[in-house]
Amino acid sequence: MLLLMLAAVTILPTLDPRNLAPLPEAEQQQQQFIIDTLSRLAGRSQELDLATMLQQSGQLNIRDIYIRHGNDVVQSTRHPDKNIMRFMLDSDEPGKPMMRRHESRLLAGPFPLHHKDQTYLVYLSRALESQSLLLSILDHPVRVLTTAMLVSTPFCLLMAWRLTRPTLALQKAVSRIAAGELNTRIPHLRRRDEIGVLADSIEHMVENLRSMIEEQKRLLSDISHELRSPLTRMLLAQSLARRKQGESPELERIASEIHKLDALIGDLLTLSRLQQHSEPPRLMPLAEVLEPMLEDAGFEAGERGILLHYPSLPDLTLNIWPELLARAIENPLRNALRYAERQVTLEWWQEEREWVLEIVDDGPGAPPELLERLFLPFFRVDGARNASSGGTGLGLAIAAEAIAHHGGRIHAGNHPPKGLRIEIRLPLGGRFSSPA
Repeated sequence: MLLLMLAAVTILPTLDPRNLAPLPEAEQQQQQFIIDTLSRLAGRSQELDLATMLQQSGQLNIRDIYIRHGNDVVQSTRHPDKNIMRFMLDSDEPGKPMMRRHESRLLAGPFPLHHKDQTYLVYLSRALESQSLLLSILDHPVRVLTTAMLVSTPFCLLMAWRLTRPTLALQKAVSRIAAGELNTRIPHLRRRDEIGVLADSIEHMVENLRSMIEEQKRLLSDISHELRSPLTRMLLAQSLARRKQGESPELERIASEIHKLDALIGDLLTLSRLQQHSEPPRLMPLAEVLEPMLEDAGFEAGERGILLHYPSLPDLTLNIWPELLARAIENPLRNALRYAERQVTLEWWQEEREWVLEIVDDGPGAPPELLERLFLPFFRVDGARNASSGGTGLGLAIAAEAIAHHGGRIHAGNHPPKGLRIEIRLPLGGRFSSPA
């Protein structure tokens, strides 16, 4: 753009019609007719009298005439101004008539005029029909600036578009990756500049990140499977020791820890199966998934002295994985029953193209800054929701993975005046995620 503007600044002055230029052939022939008329009239009189010649010639298509002899203007129809004088100084060769535009007139000359062995130089000035557009621009600095902006703006917009279009595409892709959508494809920009190199680097980074996460999932699954065998042998050894030695606090503690470890490994295997789940969904009534789960939850709520409120079962059929969806709803529901003080409320409704489920308890809730982290594996909130509750820290992570597998969303928020609210949204159109 700098080179373009420099070229424009360099070229524009050369295009100024006020510059001295050779008189075109057509214009020269037109002016030569006037000179021939003046020469013929001058030959009839003894004295060179411009006013008399003009009266005798009738109407000539000319504005002003200047007759020069040597360095002096001897006769003229109008007193010559500084522009005429400058033009006379710049063009003084009779065989090479020149021209120059000035405001609304055209100056041309010199043309030789012979009278009584004397040679005079004639300069003509005729009116122009309209002023040149270029002159009207060059005569006003504001117009020059406006024209430069109008000319340069399309080029600037083109360059800005070439820079921002791939940058915005990269930004959208990186935002989706940051939100956890690692299957997002980086746009192929086919550029060799810095933006193209950046796109290639991001694509390479995402590929490495995908590979590392896949390896982590595979390692988690393998470790969980490998732990099941020694854990089974530990349970068997503990049972044999109890038969031989009878009951004891130490054996009870060992049994309790083994059961916790078994629950943890079971949740890890469930999470691993969710991440590698590839079976097709089934079309079935949503009530068949909710009814047995709500019966179990009602029994557990009665034992804890908690009131469980929910509306009538929805009359809705969806494409779902029933076991996954049951686990996705059961885990946050059991959490709500565990931490509620008096009651847990369930609500469900349809909103546009989604089925929405809301689980609300009146427990202690969670700090606002930790709400988004509740669905991370092994994450626990200090205080009321801590490790002493007996959970493995994987329940909400399993729920989030199962809901994401259905193409839905799960969100946690505090419910005023106190309590936690879990919102689950499932698409009615069956937008499922690809298997991990």
